[in-house]
Amino acid sequence: MMLLETIRIYRRKAENLPWHQARLERSQTALFGNGGTIDLEKAIRLPDRLSEGLYKCRVLYDTEIREVNFAPYFPKEIQTVALVRDNDISYPHKFARRRQLNHLLKFSGADEIIIVKNGLVTDTSYSNLAFSDGEKWYTPANPLLEGTCRARLIHAGVLIPAELMISDLSVFKTFKLINAMLPLEESRPLPMSIIRF
Repeated sequence: MMLLETIRIYRRKAENLPWHQARLERSQTALFGNGGTIDLEKAIRLPDRLSEGLYKCRVLYDTEIREVNFAPYFPKEIQTVALVRDNDISYPHKFARRRQLNHLLKFSGADEIIIVKNGLVTDTSYSNLAFSDGEKWYTPANPLLEGTCRARLIHAGVLIPAELMISDLSVFKTFKLINAMLPLEESRPLPMSIIRF
């Protein structure tokens, strides 16, 4: 059961490591009963070849780190988003295998999906969500995965968790996809009109 942490590297600095470390420890404790056996700060050694640009660091682990790799990061272009319903989907930890998520995306006919579970908006296939009414930012209170960026923004009071049903989406003007690689301030705002209801 391989787990994954995706860490943003910018200007040769690993960002938000305390949030990644906390999630890693929660996952290890829940699945293996031994949280705290990995220190991400020590495990991530930046190769000399990395420039000052933006990179994705993927840390694969279970009871110990199995692999660390780095790749340049380019955000995915999103033109169309489909709402898909799946009341059985579960993704409580950041697993390396994402079969259910990939299956839903593959058959959606869209660039990306918003997953609705038991009537509530959750996540996309690879990110948490933030919705703006023009003044404040809201995020689904029941995500499939509690992302590190989302947790940090809630802690800072920037994001407000709310139980969002499909009918609630009409009050919002724009939305953003957020994750470790897509901070709220850098994620491109998307119009609600691209969501296929």
